[in-house]
Amino acid sequence: MYGVERDAPFTHADALRGGCHVGWISADGEHLENLRRILENDVRVVRADAHWDCQNWIVEGLRALKEAGYVFRGMGEAKLRRELQEEMERWERADDAVYERLFPE
Repeated sequence: MYGVERDAPFTHADALRGGCHVGWISADGEHLENLRRILENDVRVVRADAHWDCQNWIVEGLRALKEAGYVFRGMGEAKLRRELQEEMERWERADDAVYERLFPE
């Protein structure tokens, strides 16, 4: 089970190399709480398994959020992986990451 240890801006993560826009969510408390509940309760975390890593968690999270109606139609694992590969290439060229394109200052 996933647990939130602290609230911190995701842009402060040293390993962040961008992301993938998979859907929109209303900023109201009900939707945010439901999203948090889905990720905490419906998406498993497997430790000490060489065949399971954070990418598996992302794909399982995408599926759970898609079932709840939070993910764009047509977004699946293959599209997610393609977009993340393109995002890594953008990062290597020092182009804007997805959050910089979606929310320019």
